[in-house]
This record gives sequence, structure tokens and C-alpha cells, in this order.
Amino acid sequence: MDEKPSKTEFLKKVKPELLMAFLAVLISFLTLFVYLYQSSLMKTQQMMSVWPHVTFGPTWSSDYLALNLINKGVGPALVKGVKVQINEKEVEGIQNLMDYVPDSLQSEFNYSSLFPGQVIMVGENIQLFQTSSPKTIGYFLQLLREGKIRIEVCYCSIYEDCWVSSGISVIESDCL
Repeated sequence: MDEKPSKTEFLKKVKPELLMAFLAVLISFLTLFVYLYQSSLMKTQQMMSVWPHVTFGPTWSSDYLALNLINKGVGPALVKGVKVQINEKEVEGIQNLMDYVPDSLQSEFNYSSLFPGQVIMVGENIQLFQTSSPKTIGYFLQLLREGKIRIEVCYCSIYEDCWVSSGISVIESDCL
């Protein structure tokens, strides 16, 4: 019957150079994993340091209604697309919203265009739409409350991470 060598006999046969080489390879692999993990953390930190967060919503009083958009993030937002709907009809931009208002309620209004390729800087506030006619304000407020005016802004960070904002709600998206 073959006797198994004891641990001490095995360790006596192992050359110190072999043991040192094994430990050096083990330490090298551990170092490699630490560096890979660290670079992953640095990439995440770098991406979060330029994260845009675009939201918008109405501001109103009895003689004023405005729809304001603001980038509350920490990096610029590159606009990829804008979709505007009123009563489930696609509208070609904010400037054409008044075309879908009954003639008796049409009034003067101000607007700012929002278009693909536009950059919204950190803290930038854009007044998308503003009117001061009391009847028009009431009409638009009712549409907003009922969810019949829908605006979606698709935007990306400088690293091409993209989101769609539909007011306060922001979801990750591919912006296709």
C-alpha cells in the first residue's frame, strides 16, 4: 500500500522559487481584478458627472400660463427629438399648438422652438410656451389636467446615454 506523503514532506520538496513564482502570479491576477473594478467605477463616476436631467411643467395664474423646460442635471442635454401632441393629434412643434385651439379661444402667444441638435445647458430654463389670454389659459389648463397635451423630449448626455422626458417623468430610452 502506497503511503501518501505528509504535508511537511510535500512542502520540503517544493522549491522556494516555485512558491515565490506562484505567489507573484496570484498577486498579479488580484491586482488585475482590482484595476478592472476601479476602472469600472471611474467610468461610472465619469458618466454620472455629466448626467443631464430635463423636466418641464406649467406655471400659471389667472392672467398667465407658461410651459417651462429646465435642465436640472449636472451636464448638458443634447436634444435628439421632440414630439408634441394635442388631443392625440401630432403637432409639428410648439409653435403650432395654437392651430389646434378653437377659433374663439385663439390669442397671441410666445414660444421657443426646441429642435434636434439643440443643447440645453445645466440650469438653462427655456420657456416653451406662454399666453396671457384668460380664456386660452383655461382651455390649455383643462387639456393639461386631462392629459390631452403630451410633449416628449428625447435627449442624450455627451456619452450618448439617452432619456425621454414627458414632464416630470424621465425614463431611459434609445431615442430612436
